[in-house]
Amino acid sequence: TRERMEQYLIRKKMRSFLFQVKTRLARPETTKSDLKRCRHLLRPIHYDEVLEERQSHHICSYPGCRKTLPETQSKSTAKKSAFVLLKPHVVEDRKRVSAII
Repeated sequence: TRERMEQYLIRKKMRSFLFQVKTRLARPETTKSDLKRCRHLLRPIHYDEVLEERQSHHICSYPGCRKTLPETQSKSTAKKSAFVLLKPHVVEDRKRVSAII
């Protein structure tokens, strides 16, 4: 029906928008004001994804902090053979991603 299609398109646009927000917050140049502007959009699981993504890139997990992490502080992610990217339901092999980057 038309109503279901409209609801589907709204959900799809929202997922795309949330992906952009999470990607923005995962970058090292993110500021505290970026986090404040986005906080009402994020659920705890979204915020956890941002923290995990930042840590996987050896950046302080807190959006707004630009400190890099020494290898010893990110052992929990370094030991993993796979990790989840910000894309919905995508798991990447760490070796394959390292070869690409």
